[in-house]
Amino acid sequence: MDAERELSMYTIYEHPKDYPDNYIVRRWVAKNGFTEPREAILTDTLDEARRVVPYGLYRMEPDPTDDTTIVETWI
Repeated sequence: MDAERELSMYTIYEHPKDYPDNYIVRRWVAKNGFTEPREAILTDTLDEARRVVPYGLYRMEPDPTDDTTIVETWI
């Protein structure tokens, strides 16, 4: 059923307020019209953060209105 489908997105943040010394990869899940965080993975570098993202996803640049700590989102 379509109502049971989920879309996972991975957003990489550079030195956000809650982890100012690190990069964070947050997995967001969109389901039934809502988006919510599911997990966060702490890394030391952007390369490490990118290795967390599953292979085969599409990279999106942040929107100018996004939080300035967002590096990229993968869907």
